[in-house]
Amino acid sequence: MCELFAMSARFPTNVHLSLDELARHGGGTGPHRDGWGVAFGQQGDALVIREPSAAHDSACLAFLQHQAIASPLVIAHVRFATQGPKLLRNSPAVHARAGRHRASLCAQRDGAWNRA
Repeated sequence: MCELFAMSARFPTNVHLSLDELARHGGGTGPHRDGWGVAFGQQGDALVIREPSAAHDSACLAFLQHQAIASPLVIAHVRFATQGPKLLRNSPAVHARAGRHRASLCAQRDGAWNRA
């Protein structure tokens, strides 16, 4: 099973503390050490970052946490592999769909896209 974090706010918000807790679940205090992904939606576009390694040990996620990125829409995911190898193509599928007026972020679970 995987864990998902999503946040939607009226104004851009920093999710530093939430990402810190998600990182702990991603291999620290939790078993979800097979990959992670995060997407920050803003102004009809999104910054999507993912890795096929534990979020708890990720220098990339640590860097993001210290950048204090503020966004009105954030979705993040940590993976506990039940099938498939630890490869980027199998890491949490966080996908950005940018529209003309807004961005919608989706997370894939069991082959189906779920909109956040």
